[in-house]
Amino acid sequence: MSAHYVIQGGRPLRGEVTVSGSKNAALYTLPAALLTSEPVTIRNVPRIADIREMAEICESVGSTVEIDGETVRMVTPAVTSVAPPIELVSKLRASFLLMG
Repeated sequence: MSAHYVIQGGRPLRGEVTVSGSKNAALYTLPAALLTSEPVTIRNVPRIADIREMAEICESVGSTVEIDGETVRMVTPAVTSVAPPIELVSKLRASFLLMG
């Protein structure tokens, strides 16, 4: 289903709009990438501290994470720990996503 907007008015609109990536979608996708040993590439990821902190948490449990601009690449051959360091998880509420 494609979303569209109908704008009525006296002045036609022209131009381009770049849609930024979603922080919440990215925060959920990084821990999900731990579930496969295949390389995962996530694009249009916002450049914010929460993403860098989640990447650090993923690295602490066995993933290799590379952040290049708005692209995140992850490879997790095996999860090597089920207990990320408290100093990492205490920085980010979304760290609960690694529970279970």
